[in-house]
Amino acid sequence: MRQKAFLCFMNASRYMATVFAAILFAACVKEYSFERGPAGSVAKGSLRATSGDCQPATINGVYKQDGTVGDSNYVIVQVRFTSPGRYKIFTDTQNGFSFYDSSVVADTGYQSIKLKATGKPILAQVTNFLVAFDTSFCRFSVPVVGTAATYTLAGSPNSCSNSNVQGIYTVGTALSAFNTVTLRANVATIGSYSITTTTTNGITFQGSGNFTSTGLQTVALQGIGMPTTPGKNMIPVASGTSDCGFIVNVMAGGGVINRADSAWQFRQGNNYFHGYFDGALTDNSSSGSTILTLVGLTPTKDTAIAILVNMEGSSTVKPGTYKSSTSSTFVFFNYTGNTIYTADKTTRGVELTVVITAYDAATQIAEGTFSGTVLNQANQQVPIAQGKFKAQITQ
Repeated sequence: MRQKAFLCFMNASRYMATVFAAILFAACVKEYSFERGPAGSVAKGSLRATSGDCQPATINGVYKQDGTVGDSNYVIVQVRFTSPGRYKIFTDTQNGFSFYDSSVVADTGYQSIKLKATGKPILAQVTNFLVAFDTSFCRFSVPVVGTAATYTLAGSPNSCSNSNVQGIYTVGTALSAFNTVTLRANVATIGSYSITTTTTNGITFQGSGNFTSTGLQTVALQGIGMPTTPGKNMIPVASGTSDCGFIVNVMAGGGVINRADSAWQFRQGNNYFHGYFDGALTDNSSSGSTILTLVGLTPTKDTAIAILVNMEGSSTVKPGTYKSSTSSTFVFFNYTGNTIYTADKTTRGVELTVVITAYDAATQIAEGTFSGTVLNQANQQVPIAQGKFKAQITQ
């Protein structure tokens, strides 16, 4: 009887050993596949395009000071995979939070990868991250908002002090990224802000962000909408208990200028551009200086030119030399709003000189030249030559 029981025990032991070995073998095979098999090989690639430039990252979600991030907080990065497999893409930890993702890709080529946020932002500030994959790395920034700031708009309750309106405003033309205004705010306590103007003549300006220091600060607002009526428009802006206003001059569209007194041209390399002006006006800046604004089109009407010149203290148009680093703006763009060439005081490393050679106050015809360097669509410095213009001011 004891011998039979012993044999049963031995058979059971062998059975258990066989099952254990099978389980162990299966686990080893799974681990082998996970690390070395076709679906588990290490992916290769880069965060940069074939040109070597970092590809843009898309920031999603609102990041609040002392607020734990959730499912809506993530960043989408573009990755150029050169071989499939498992990947890990991560950032450094900055300001109390970071981004990370790991998974498997089966194909090569460009793919959008979602990096999930973890942690809790500490300070209300723009936070810069370094993201790495394989041997490549790039950077992106995430704004962290805090508690609401306490501030008043400079100039309240009258005209907004030192407001600076940028861009061309024409009836029937939608505003673009060039249509902005900067205001000044006296900040008492730091924190987040959100400012939206009253919609006037079909256009609105809005902006949000964080004040990271007290005192007099600059606020940038982006214009949206489409003007419907020509003329000067007082745009009211209210925030908290303060309010002020600034003027936007809207031009009439389509052939309001005498074409005999309207022409522009310039060369960029082997490219020659020319056309006519369909808008020319003068307006006063918040400092009292006259601003000459010229807007024109090519004969095919698919590309536009804009030249703005601040007369630097003069209340009328006056002949003289004006540089993009201080007082003039030049933009050449296509009908979709994409900039082809640009030069202004925010564009570093270039200098376009605009010379007003003559101005007849009786006929209101201004003539001039322009030449120098501008930035092209690839952010490269390129020369502009043989620039000339002639326009009759209508407003």
